[in-house]
Amino acid sequence: GRGGGGGGRGGHSGAREAEAREDLEVSPPMQPLGGGLAANGESAAEPRQPSEATSEVRRWHTDPFVMAEGEHWMAIFKPPHWQVTVDSKEAAKAAERAAATAPFQDEEEEGDGEDEPAVGEQTNKLLLHAWIREHLASRYPVCLDPIEAFGLLHRLDAQTSGVLMCAKSYVGAYWLRLQWCSYLVDKEYVSLVHGWVGRDVREIHKRIRIDKKKAPNSRRTISTICSVGANGKPSFTEVCTLAHLTRPAMGQAERYTLVALKLHTGRTHQIRVHMQSIGHPLVCDSKYAEDRHAADQTWCPRNFLHTYHLGFNDVPARTGEQEVIDGRPVDVLCPLPEDLRGVLSQLRPVDEASAGPFA
Repeated sequence: GRGGGGGGRGGHSGAREAEAREDLEVSPPMQPLGGGLAANGESAAEPRQPSEATSEVRRWHTDPFVMAEGEHWMAIFKPPHWQVTVDSKEAAKAAERAAATAPFQDEEEEGDGEDEPAVGEQTNKLLLHAWIREHLASRYPVCLDPIEAFGLLHRLDAQTSGVLMCAKSYVGAYWLRLQWCSYLVDKEYVSLVHGWVGRDVREIHKRIRIDKKKAPNSRRTISTICSVGANGKPSFTEVCTLAHLTRPAMGQAERYTLVALKLHTGRTHQIRVHMQSIGHPLVCDSKYAEDRHAADQTWCPRNFLHTYHLGFNDVPARTGEQEVIDGRPVDVLCPLPEDLRGVLSQLRPVDEASAGPFA
């Protein structure tokens, strides 16, 4: 099974990459620059052919689609600018408040959720749960249930693209949520950041505090800003430098790093805050790199952050009256979409090691 508490099956180790090459014929974290998707070992899922899914993600895709699925779950490609406005915790709170049965409220919001409107507000926005209800709820009743967040199992920032997990059944919802709460899900991202991150930088352990601004006379959050501080909550991000890059500019060439990142905790805006804290903010991040945002927007259309890998254990299968087979590991991989590939095409690797991901 996947590793114990603290973040799934381990980091970006050579052993893991060798295993990935053997099983998947890819080499995460190089995968986002040109691979498909696969399940680890004999597939328990029913994915589309990798070449089909890969080409679909690489195109400028404006609508979500199901990348891979098992009996109890599906992996949805989330395009940028689609909002994940609910998760299971938030949906449960809303239901409890409506029923006036919640004497205590947990204000913590762990995850990468952006500052979003309440469910039903700003209906002109691209809302993931609305797309799920329209296209999937007729087949999967859990996708109609607001208490279960319409099947959604986690959040992504509005500008972040990549893999988003959704349950197809109540069994799938509770099984995967148990793994999420136990930090047994592998969550890996690829990002472009300012400056050259040293290849010896492998881990960031810094506490993150969350400050929320509420609307007047309301519980609704209208602004969330996070920062590193001693009074924050323990937060751990693993870092793997993929490439040091330059971009031609007036005068000296600008420096950038392509990094793969693994979340071992799920604090709000964790990647963005941690990378800013070590002096390497994300490209085109209006909140945590505000002074660079205007210049970044001239060549990068959005925050350069993409979820390229989610790994978990599938729901155990029953083969007979007594025998139960443990859930096999599943890895869903998602290459970079066309807009972010276009950004990378404007950059040049500075050495042979940095050229590898672009080969």
